[in-house]
Amino acid sequence: MMRKADDSKLRQLVTQDPHFLGAVVWLIGHPERWGKQPSANERGMVLGEHVRFLEPALAPDGKFQIWDPETGKILLADSAGEGRNLFSFRVVGIFAK
Repeated sequence: MMRKADDSKLRQLVTQDPHFLGAVVWLIGHPERWGKQPSANERGMVLGEHVRFLEPALAPDGKFQIWDPETGKILLADSAGEGRNLFSFRVVGIFAK
């Protein structure tokens, strides 16, 4: 199980690890609404906290393909998500045996 992975580590997994099936990443769901460094509530939950699924392949232009369960759409992005430093880069990697 993987718990930390920045964008460069995720890019390496997507392009080089044949067992990598994708990852769930914690991030800020709408940085345009919450900002890139939103505050936390009394329980330590970050406003705008959200998860997305990182697909196990890059787009033809080399961007990450990220499925957003809230919208049901695939987003193409240079980064796996805004504000991930707020979540200590929490990542759940999914690997085939």
